[in-house]
Amino acid sequence: WVLTRLLIVSQVGFWGVDGPELEDVNSFESWSNTIATMHHLPVEDSWQYPPGAAFLMLLPRIGGGNYGMSFVVTMLVVDLIGLGVLTLFAKRGGRDWGVWVWLLAMPFLFTLPVLRFDIVPTVVAVAALALLQLRPLWFGALAGLGAAIKIWPIFVLFAEWDRGRILRSIGTAVATIALVFVVAHIVI
Repeated sequence: WVLTRLLIVSQVGFWGVDGPELEDVNSFESWSNTIATMHHLPVEDSWQYPPGAAFLMLLPRIGGGNYGMSFVVTMLVVDLIGLGVLTLFAKRGGRDWGVWVWLLAMPFLFTLPVLRFDIVPTVVAVAALALLQLRPLWFGALAGLGAAIKIWPIFVLFAEWDRGRILRSIGTAVATIALVFVVAHIVI
């Protein structure tokens, strides 16, 4: 994991090497400044995320220092959590193919995993799917949390076919989304 992620981070361009544009991270920093100082979500057209994404924009500010570096470190921590979830899932299922794909294919995305926050809802969706058969309420809660950050993780609910479990999962997902929206309204 360390070697493949060093390969990704080395392409970012923090150390004087020409790297990709940090346009997205700069937008995230600008939005986090708006959220932190004005206490409302950005009103510009480029903000197109549910309120849960606002908390991700604020998270790199906790560490202080350079927002871009803190953002990259945050995404690396989330990436490592995703690898851990897949590893636990692989141990339970006896197949480690997903772990190897996550580990070795990520560098083919170049800097995208660390310069965007798409990895966060992806890890939340993977965790939800890992709990699908074991804990339908947690499955629904994680699907809802992912949807409160970006909309698409709500579609993991279609992975459940049992009528009783899907109804519980949908109820928990809706409750989680509502909770995130209420907390965002109060805090932001």
